[in-house]
This record gives sequence, C-alpha cells and structure tokens, in this order.
Amino acid sequence: MVTRFLLCIVCTALAACGVKPQTVNELIIQNRSSEIVYDVKLKIPKTGRVVSCSSILSGRECSLGFPERALQGNLANLSWQEDGVGYSRTLSAGNIAAVTDKPLHAVVVIFPGGYLQAELR
Repeated sequence: MVTRFLLCIVCTALAACGVKPQTVNELIIQNRSSEIVYDVKLKIPKTGRVVSCSSILSGRECSLGFPERALQGNLANLSWQEDGVGYSRTLSAGNIAAVTDKPLHAVVVIFPGGYLQAELR
C-alpha cells in the first residue's frame, strides 16, 4: 500500500526489460523539522488506503514494516500538522536506486516549512 507513490514509469520499464519488479517492504517517515509533527497520514487516493502516525518528535522517525510488495506506481498524498499549520503534499520518488533483488525502503523526510523529500533506499 505504501509503495504506490512511485512513478508508473518504473514498473513499465522493468516489465519491458523482463526483470522481476522491484519490491519494497518498509515505509519510514523522518521528521527533520524543529517541531513535533502531528496527524501524519499517507493516503493512496486510488485505493483509499491510509497509514498514519499520531506524532513524530523532531529528529525522530515513524516506521512501518510490511510484507514485501511489488512497486505499483500509484501516487500518494502525505498530510501533517507542523507548528499549527496543516500541510498536504503529493509524493513522487526523487531517487530510485539501482534494481536489486533485495526489497527497498520507501523514505519520506519532512523538513521545516512543509518541504518533503521522498526516495527509495
């Protein structure tokens, strides 16, 4: 469910090459802002699935491991509250690691002022 924020192009390219689809087995949301973030929710609009963390302290993370899943290319939306301000951002992976037999981790980093970074590691 969490892997769905990755670009459709990845799955298409892998299928065209006849390569086993890349998989993911963990979501990590890191808080690199100077404030506690509250009501952190990752939603997959296409499926309606949601994962959430009630709060993440500054400099900490919330992580969720799950059974290995193939990347499916659906976009995701991350919303949260920081210092009384609500934010909502659409995610796309900025850094896709080389194809590997090992599952990757989806990592979302919350920075001050509503900025995000999303990648696979």
